[in-house]
Amino acid sequence: MTDNGREMDGQEKDTEKLHEHDTENLQIKEWQEKRRQKMSRFGQNIKKYRTRKKMTQTALAKKVGVDPCTISNIEAGIKWAGPDLMVKIALALGVLVASLWREV
Repeated sequence: MTDNGREMDGQEKDTEKLHEHDTENLQIKEWQEKRRQKMSRFGQNIKKYRTRKKMTQTALAKKVGVDPCTISNIEAGIKWAGPDLMVKIALALGVLVASLWREV
């Protein structure tokens, strides 16, 4: 039904569905962008604390029990660290997990 109370025709219904679909796609893209930014910030902070300790990715990887490419991918914002790995990384770097999420 339209604003003026008449039934919508097929084309109007299709247009409305397309608008709803566009809105959903935009919301998904916004969510993905926010997630990408958080992953990037998390990775940048790991790198910042790791380099302050003059630690290589390989050394950090050994301390937390993962492959060096995992650390590289996390720092690059490509891979997400699960909660257990986040804690291990924070402990290895001597920081709080919350510090890894702060703005760079």
